Amino acid sequence: MDPVAQVSGNVIYLVKGQVYTAGSDGWSIKSGGGISLVKGTGKITAKKRGHYIVEHNGSEITVAVADPSFSKYNKKRSIYQGDRDGISLTINPAEKGEEKFYNVAWTSDNPMVAAVDNGVITGVGKGTTKINAHVGGKTYASSVTVSDTIKAPSKCKGSYLSFSMNPLQSVNISFDSKVFTVKGAEWNDEKGEMVSTSNNRGNPDGGYKNSVISITKAGKVTAIGSGETHLTGKDAKSRTVDVYIRIRDTSSGRIDYVLKNKTKTLKIPFVNNNKALWDSSDKKIISDFAKGKIKGKEVGNSKISCSYNGFNFTTLAYVEDPEFEIKAGDDKLRKNGNKYEMSLKVGDIYNRVRMKNTFQTVSFKSSKPAAAFIDENGVIYARSKGKTNITTKINGKTFKIAVTVTE
Repeated sequence: MDPVAQVSGNVIYLVKGQVYTAGSDGWSIKSGGGISLVKGTGKITAKKRGHYIVEHNGSEITVAVADPSFSKYNKKRSIYQGDRDGISLTINPAEKGEEKFYNVAWTSDNPMVAAVDNGVITGVGKGTTKINAHVGGKTYASSVTVSDTIKAPSKCKGSYLSFSMNPLQSVNISFDSKVFTVKGAEWNDEKGEMVSTSNNRGNPDGGYKNSVISITKAGKVTAIGSGETHLTGKDAKSRTVDVYIRIRDTSSGRIDYVLKNKTKTLKIPFVNNNKALWDSSDKKIISDFAKGKIKGKEVGNSKISCSYNGFNFTTLAYVEDPEFEIKAGDDKLRKNGNKYEMSLKVGDIYNRVRMKNTFQTVSFKSSKPAAAFIDENGVIYARSKGKTNITTKINGKTFKIAVTVTE
């Protein structure tokens, strides 16, 4: 059966689509068409949001059905590598205030792209993955895309433009011709630090720069320093615009993972690995780091520093050597050579599958949930006679437990 529902007093809290099995006879539906009941088993299926009344041996019990969903905003999210942002599942309970009875657990299909911890997403690496919210034995998925570079701002129709940039990145800014003409405009900043580069041989197109950015006469902005700046532009018609620019922190949450005795090449946007200077804060953990190619030596973490064109980037690199954890006295999970096996009987609950020597929050899947179901917490429920594989993937490597369920 699915994990038991939340029960408080004489109320059973379910989500739409959830099946709750009481496991005894004497149940009947008194009111409401939003649930179904299989007589003789007490098997209740939640079909529609609302409150419904069932009877069990003469006692009335309320079944509250919620219909959780992601908002349009949370259903499809975008985040930059190293950034953190919150995500939430809307419970949509049968009655306001019942949200507290629904516990939401979070997992990521690929923590190498985006990790999630208690509803907070961290962008780890470029790509797209699913962030899953688990409640009442049901899973609700959100698509999260992680980018390692920031897109250039679109043409501005007003007189105010604000955007962020990666260090060393270049973007072209533009405005509606009725508002402002970028080409040939004069630029200044709020601190009066803007200087002309028209006579600078390194910038034949001319323009202006301060300690944060440079901008050509054609409107090409390049991040040359850190922090943020507020620019004021004035074109040939004396029209003015305001431009706010923030340069992303070079050490803002950048993390990476590598398996023990394996290598991986770190990639930092706009950095030439061959020309950068690399170092490791703990050479017992990561000793090889030339040209950004790191090799895991021992389980642990080390800060990898990269110096390039005046910028200092930091990546927290974790070395992992994952394997299933078998506790003393565990008579169900065993290691047979390089393989893991588990024997269960129908009705058994194994609490719980754990991985050691990893720094990531991992999630598991069952190839045949009808035989054995594993929830978001790693708890296995043996349902029926058969075989299934419990798997997880860490750093591109698949780890498997072959589970046999007998009667």
